[in-house]
Amino acid sequence: MVALWGCGDAKDPAGEGGGGGDSTGGDDDALTHGFVALRFTGDAALFAGTQTVVATLEYGPCLSSFYDANPQMRQYGNFGQLVFGDGSTGGEGWKTRLCGDAIDHTACSIVWITQRFDSVHQLAVTYELAGDLSEGTLLFGPLPTAQTAQCDEDVQPTVIASTGETIRGTDADGHDRWHTMSVVPSQAATGQVEPMVVQAVAIGQ
Repeated sequence: MVALWGCGDAKDPAGEGGGGGDSTGGDDDALTHGFVALRFTGDAALFAGTQTVVATLEYGPCLSSFYDANPQMRQYGNFGQLVFGDGSTGGEGWKTRLCGDAIDHTACSIVWITQRFDSVHQLAVTYELAGDLSEGTLLFGPLPTAQTAQCDEDVQPTVIASTGETIRGTDADGHDRWHTMSVVPSQAATGQVEPMVVQAVAIGQ
């Protein structure tokens, strides 16, 4: 793994030209980042009344190595803030893009996107819903594409659902209503067509 962007050699980290790569599912082949889709299935009554969803997935080996080698691409880095931000100051603006109109998904807005790099390397996205989640989809990211991450041969830029409480939903009063029972597949690569299918169980069951 090599550092992609050093001082004075940005290679367009803001995604405004060149650098494309694998499909991100978005509307711009030049994007350096993409997402994986979370598909929610099961009893509609379980998801009724959900106002907020928090999804936390761990970075796989390739993405962990990418951010170790390129700290400037983390969300508060010089280039990363243009990727993770809302686009108001330029860049890809994934805080807006994840709930934007370009791709079909459950109506939502992004409250928080938070990276963690300590005992675990993970990404958490908090969504506020404006639509029905049952049989709906949320987009999880931003995640570097394979071309951006420059993974070793036969390794993909994946995220992993590692625990039963990887994804949880709360109501308007902030009470936890449900969390994940299973996520299949348990890991997914940036831009893959197959969604991660989420089945949930009510809290306390």
